[in-house]
Amino acid sequence: MQANFGKLTLQINLNKLTTQTLAQKETQANNEKIAAIQKTFMKDEGVQKLQQTFNAKVDINSIKEIGNV
Repeated sequence: MQANFGKLTLQINLNKLTTQTLAQKETQANNEKIAAIQKTFMKDEGVQKLQQTFNAKVDINSIKEIGNV
């Protein structure tokens, strides 16, 4: 290659990415989906009545999407 193109130089720039990777986007979307599910569950009237009646506490991290249990 050097005979055809001359001296080659490789330059590597180590800059922070300003955009998200696909994996980061998927993780963020999943986290947002789980947060919405948890919020809906906690707002449920039946859940609130159970909490009041039995002085119960909900482990928010135990709330999962049914398909991912």
